Parts: sequence; C-alpha cells; structure tokens
Amino acid sequence: LVSIKGSPKAKEDAPTEEGAKARIALAAKALEEGKTWEAVAKEFSDDPGSKETGGLYENITYGSFVPEFDAAVRSQELGKVGAPVKTAFGFHLIQVEKRNAPELPPFEKAKEQAQQKAQAARQDEVFQAYVEGLKKEVGFQDGTAAPFPVKASQVKSVKKSGAQK
Repeated sequence: LVSIKGSPKAKEDAPTEEGAKARIALAAKALEEGKTWEAVAKEFSDDPGSKETGGLYENITYGSFVPEFDAAVRSQELGKVGAPVKTAFGFHLIQVEKRNAPELPPFEKAKEQAQQKAQAARQDEVFQAYVEGLKKEVGFQDGTAAPFPVKASQVKSVKKSGAQK
C-alpha cells in the first residue's frame, strides 16, 4: 500500500495521487527486478497491517477488505503481481498466492446460529410492538413539545448558595 494524501490513516507527508502512482510503479519495478516482497514491503509500504510481515496477509476471508481490494483478490491470476489497485487508502500491489475454498459449517452449527438470529429478530419485533402499544396508551409524543403544560410559577430553581426559591 502506498497511501495518498488525505486518505484514511495516511501520514501527513503522504504523497499526492500522482506521487503515489509513481511510488507504486517503483515498487512494481523493484519486484520485477527480483527484489523480494519482504524488502519491497519494508521499503515502500504504508500498510501497518502487513509492512512488517513482508506484505503478507494469510487466511483472510472475502469481505475483510474494501470492495476494490477484494475484487482484485478474487479475479487476479495466482502467483502474478497484478496491476495497481486504487482504493480509498491509496494504491496497492497484490500478488495472490492461493485461494482456499470456503468452508461450510456443519448443518447443526448453522441451524443453531439461524435459530438464534431468528429468535433475536422475533424478540426485537415483539418488544418494538409492545413499546409502540405503550406509547399509544399513554399518549406519548415524539418531538420538542412538552407533553404537559407547565406554568412558570410551578418551576423551582436553585441559587448558588443552594437555597431554593
């Protein structure tokens, strides 16, 4: 990742978009010339999550990254450095080493999770209906208007000394 000025988590001295494009091109060239990912990541990367691990992310599930990054990971040819990918964070060079087939949870576990979600949704639905019924019953009104008129003579205030008026 080469950050762009103004992008999330970018340092104050991050380059403009043009500067970031030039820097990512230098990183790509270094890889083409035989530098290792570890060396290139340490020299060029602004990514706090992978800079110190040589740019490596392992066993990441789809949807963990921004959509542009995920799309590149899904479509890029294995073992080859892809074209720079622009995201809100800057420009990324990506090399996908392998893709793991998604693991389906056992039926019993999936069934239990689905039941818990359905139960929570139903409880929320019943609670909301109950609250709405109570609001109608007591005449609750949303907004800034006071539900009961208050006369100024009914309001008490406290002086600095603590005595009531």
